[in-house]
Amino acid sequence: MAAARLGFSELFEPLGKPDKLKDGFRDGTLPAMRLFTHRVLPLVTAQRNGDAYAAMAVLRDGSPLVEKRGIRAVGGGQTTGLDAARTGVVALMTLFEDGHDPKCAEVLAVVAKHGLFPVPDQLQLCLPDDGSPTQEDTDIGADLIQSPANETPTVPKAEDPAENSITEAWTQALEAPFSQVARYRDYVEDRSPFGTHQGVKGLEFPRVMVIADDVHTRFKGLASYETLFGVKQLSPGAQKKADEGEETTIERTRRLLYVTCTRAEESLALVLYSEAPDSIRGFLVSKGWMAEDEIVMAAVRGT
Repeated sequence: MAAARLGFSELFEPLGKPDKLKDGFRDGTLPAMRLFTHRVLPLVTAQRNGDAYAAMAVLRDGSPLVEKRGIRAVGGGQTTGLDAARTGVVALMTLFEDGHDPKCAEVLAVVAKHGLFPVPDQLQLCLPDDGSPTQEDTDIGADLIQSPANETPTVPKAEDPAENSITEAWTQALEAPFSQVARYRDYVEDRSPFGTHQGVKGLEFPRVMVIADDVHTRFKGLASYETLFGVKQLSPGAQKKADEGEETTIERTRRLLYVTCTRAEESLALVLYSEAPDSIRGFLVSKGWMAEDEIVMAAVRGT
C-alpha cells in the first residue's frame, strides 16, 4: 500500500515478491538496490545541487575509478581514473537533461559502461548486450572446433529457475523511472509519512492516521478489513475454522488494527476504503467503536 501511495510501485511489485529479494528489498539492505540508493542517487543529487565536494565524496566512497591507483597518472597519453570518472558523471547527468526521468535500466547501463561503480552480480545479467561476441565467447568457440571428434562436448549446466526468476524480477524493476528510487529510499529509511504495521510496533505518535485498504494490502488472504467490519463473509472453510475455535482472517485483521490504532497518543483517524461504506458505518456504530458524528463519508475521486 505504501509503495502505491508514495509512488514506487514499479520497483516494489517485482522486487517485493521473490524469496531471495523481498526481505532485503523491504528493509533496504538488498545490495543490488543499494547501488541505486547509496551510490547513484547521492551522486545525482550532489550534481544537481552543484556540490562538487559531495559528488567527489560519493565517488571516493564507492568508485574504483578514483582509488589511488586509478587517480595516479599512468603515462603514455592515457586518461587517468579521475578523467574517466568525470566522463562517466557527465554521461550519467546527460540522462537527466531537460527534466527527463530515465529508467533505472538506462542509469545502470551508463554506470556499467563507464565503470562508475561496481555492478552487483544480480544486475550483471540485466545489462544490455550489443550482440558482439566477447573474447571469452571466441575462445570457447575455438575450443569446440578443436575438440577431437570422439570427445563428447560438455553440456552447459542447466539454469537455475530461481536465478531466472530473480533476473526477471530485476529486468522488470529496472523499467521503473529513476525518480522512484528516492521515494523508495525515503520509505525504507523512515523518512516518509507512511509506516507498516510491523514498522510502527512499539512506537507512539501524537497523531496517527490508519489507512485500511484491502485492494492495496500485501496481506491478501491473511487479513481483510472488509471481513472484519462485516462487509464480506468468511469463506466456508474459514467459517468451519471459526466454529472449531481456530484463528481466522477476522482475528488476524483485528490484531493488525490494534497495533496501528494504539500507536496514537492524542488523536486517531481511521481511513477505510470500501465499496460498502454504509455497511461499515453501521458496524462501527453498532459495536460502539465510533459515534455517528465521528464518521465522515467521502467519495474517492473518479467514483
